[in-house]
Amino acid sequence: PKHDIEIVHYRFIIIGQGLNGVATSILMTTPPAVSKTWFLATERTTATAVSALSCAVGAATAFLFGKQKS
Repeated sequence: PKHDIEIVHYRFIIIGQGLNGVATSILMTTPPAVSKTWFLATERTTATAVSALSCAVGAATAFLFGKQKS
């Protein structure tokens, strides 16, 4: 029945959101840790900003240049 399919879809959405939350929390805490370890105090702000924005720039590039469905 249609109701069973909706429950399965809902569960996949919840699992996907949970995985996204875990991955995001790891990805967003990595740039400050890397900049603290590898860069001088005067360079940390720039290093953190560039590193944090690289994920968004990569996603935007994938949307712009990715294969288009027809």
